Amino acid sequence: MTRSIIAVTLVSLSLLISTGCASSTPAVETCPPPGCEPDPVVAVERYRDLLVASRPRDAFTWLHPDATEGLDADAFALLFERHGEALVAQAEDLVLQARAGAPTLVARVRTDHGDVLVQRTPEGWRLENPAPSVAPLKSP
Repeated sequence: MTRSIIAVTLVSLSLLISTGCASSTPAVETCPPPGCEPDPVVAVERYRDLLVASRPRDAFTWLHPDATEGLDADAFALLFERHGEALVAQAEDLVLQARAGAPTLVARVRTDHGDVLVQRTPEGWRLENPAPSVAPLKSP
């Protein structure tokens, strides 16, 4: 069970990277301010900073709701209580990875027929995968 919770945390962090915000507030800010410009590296750093400060419930607020399905703040705090050093080490590694690579912004657009992934490029938002069609396309 612990491995599955840690796996959920990893998935959460990968989603988190596309939702962070930069601001002039302290590094242990509990949640991103609305309307700020996204900065994926700052989001990962904030999550790590909150874990280092032994504030797992605040760190939990930086996880995307889709990625925390079946895991609430209390369960995450318990996970931190039992495996805090491992979660901090994991967060430190994620910060290094986020700083080393060029951040990319990815968005999931939900439709009635499935999700469409779009990625921000220098030219603007571009589809990563088209939405599945309802019926096969036929040529005239």
